[in-house]
Amino acid sequence: MPVIDLKNNLPGMGSLIAYRNETGYPLAQFVEAVLNGNSDLSRAERELISAFVSFKNNCQYCLRSHGWVAAKLMNLQYDDVLNIFSSPEKSGNRISVLLRIAEAVRVINAEESARLVKEAKEAGISEQGYHDAVLTASVACLFNRYIDMMQAPVPTDEAFYLMIADRLISKGYAGTGQRQ
Repeated sequence: MPVIDLKNNLPGMGSLIAYRNETGYPLAQFVEAVLNGNSDLSRAERELISAFVSFKNNCQYCLRSHGWVAAKLMNLQYDDVLNIFSSPEKSGNRISVLLRIAEAVRVINAEESARLVKEAKEAGISEQGYHDAVLTASVACLFNRYIDMMQAPVPTDEAFYLMIADRLISKGYAGTGQRQ
């Protein structure tokens, strides 16, 4: 149950966007640019980073939403995505490095930046890709904290997350916030 009256019954981020559309709409536009905009990282990689950070931060709404999107974009099952988080090195050097970058962002370990940039380059990740991985992980942290601290409603039905994943893949994030 939300810690304040959000004046709507929407789940997760949707409830927060609807509550303060003047901030929710720009946030939705921002997430669209970060996760679906032009990048050296694929949409699947950015969704995987978002899901990984959410997994580590124990934000169930974001984990399930981004985890299902990543699974569908990678032609995997949701449990396969969770298995990647348990053993990233088994998914190849590129994914492993991207998730190490995400973890460094999550715990604010800036001392690792130079080493991670070097590892990223060795894994074929460009400087823009490194930037986008850091930005994606940072945005995931922001939304994890926002959703969890507001105690936005978190559906437990997996069918909800499958529907959200399909909508996010086909329509993106920008449509989740409506300018009024």
